[in-house]
Amino acid sequence: MDSFTKGLKFFIVALNFILLFGSIVLLVFGILFHTGAKLDFIEALETKTKDNIRDLITTTGIGDVDNIDRFSFTQLLGGWIAHSMIGVALCMFVLSFSGCCGAWYKVRIFLLIYIIVQSIIMFVEVLILVLMFTVPITIQGQIKREMDFTIADFQGLAGNNDRTLGWMFLMDYYECCGTETYKDFQNEATVWDRTPGSISTMIDAPLICCKTIPIGGADNDVGCAREASKDIYTEGCFDVIWNKVLEKSMYTYVVIGNVFLLQRCKRKKKVRPLKPILKKTKDNNGY
Repeated sequence: MDSFTKGLKFFIVALNFILLFGSIVLLVFGILFHTGAKLDFIEALETKTKDNIRDLITTTGIGDVDNIDRFSFTQLLGGWIAHSMIGVALCMFVLSFSGCCGAWYKVRIFLLIYIIVQSIIMFVEVLILVLMFTVPITIQGQIKREMDFTIADFQGLAGNNDRTLGWMFLMDYYECCGTETYKDFQNEATVWDRTPGSISTMIDAPLICCKTIPIGGADNDVGCAREASKDIYTEGCFDVIWNKVLEKSMYTYVVIGNVFLLQRCKRKKKVRPLKPILKKTKDNNGY
């Protein structure tokens, strides 16, 4: 049993060391995003998506490519996303540092911080897990409402606001359309021009949702954006992103379960050293 607890101790330290390293990496990227530093992998993703949208604008003659050039992933990441990354990184650093020092050096204050924070995290994660499987419609509904709220400002290829450009980037990258379906734009996008440029017959979906890139900007060239063509991405962006998150959730639950088990074992181990101390105290008092 002693070898087991020692192995457990090394495992906890190793696990928290990995988290410590991860928190430092996350903190560095958060600071880089905040300062607007140019990162190759971000620029590569941005360039690919911009090229696709730029080609669509050039082909159809709708919109202004300068609007796309002014849009920057780096600037977008430099706002609340960077601040969130820095905040999460600092919390992870405190937690993992407390776990490493508490387990290795048996520092009570670090162990106390570690156990309290772990308990809070476990409670929140279990609560989210329960809600996801018991009332998923409630959670999904709230997220969908927020996404629909941003669709209200969608302007199409001719648009130049951040929400329009953000939606075009999202739909191009994930090959999806709307929150749940392309029809969301018909219902929610109040400022969207459904007859842009020289188009006379209304389109049913944004041109960025076409599976096949239009060959021109004439009315017949953009038939891919009409329901009859069946050439529109029919899957909503919410489902695509939600499913990608759930793909990784099983690994998360396994890790959470193992960490909880380790903490339970560790707490049991901390109780044992009190026995010889109590016995020695009794002997000194003559009992």
